[in-house]
Amino acid sequence: MTHSKEIQAAINYIEMNLCEELFLDDIANVVGFSKFYFHRTFQKEVGMSIYDYIRKRRLASAASILLNTSVSILDIALNFRFESQEAFTRAFKSIYQLPPGRYRTTIRNLITGGNKMNDKTQIKEWIITGTTPEKYEVNIDHNTCNTGTKSATIKSVADVFEVGEYATV
Repeated sequence: MTHSKEIQAAINYIEMNLCEELFLDDIANVVGFSKFYFHRTFQKEVGMSIYDYIRKRRLASAASILLNTSVSILDIALNFRFESQEAFTRAFKSIYQLPPGRYRTTIRNLITGGNKMNDKTQIKEWIITGTTPEKYEVNIDHNTCNTGTKSATIKSVADVFEVGEYATV
């Protein structure tokens, strides 16, 4: 037996209350189930526990706020019911593989276009971006062809790199 309408009602309730304290009893009451039956049904229908679903939705909403506002990381963490900025950072990093501050700058760079290539390396409509695009050089390769035209090369120009630094074209 599926309870897709009830599960959708629960999800709608969760979405409307992501920044509020959410209790299993309250969510189960919204759909008229006991908390034990609801927990088992939700996990079966959604494929994850209610706790994991709420945590992932909060982190996804936090990621959106990081990219679209300048709200402090601490305020975002507290808004989404994390005990501390440290707890938020650990949870965020477990999903997105980057701490929130670095995620904000890295993804904004990708979205806003990174650095335009200089005149000698310019490839029309291409950009170089990443966490440290200034540590890389991009050139047009006239010798190696891809589908009959030129290709690009990317190489490091820095002497020292930190873990997680990269650039992409």
